[in-house]
Amino acid sequence: MLPNILNNVLYNAAAFKEKLNRNYRTRALDSHLRSVPVFRNLSKEFSGFATRTGWNWWMYRRGQVICRQGDIADSF
Repeated sequence: MLPNILNNVLYNAAAFKEKLNRNYRTRALDSHLRSVPVFRNLSKEFSGFATRTGWNWWMYRRGQVICRQGDIADSF
């Protein structure tokens, strides 16, 4: 699909955009977690739980500060 057509569909069809994003998050989360050594051995049940329970996701720009050393953490 050409990028301009895909963008048009995404911007004009909220349900399609949500389904596409949900599928991406489900697949990408499992793949990403397994690429990080500390999470490599997570069970499929846990990674499924993570996507089903509606974890919140944020996008950050390269170089954007997301926390400062010494700040109190309110999430992971």
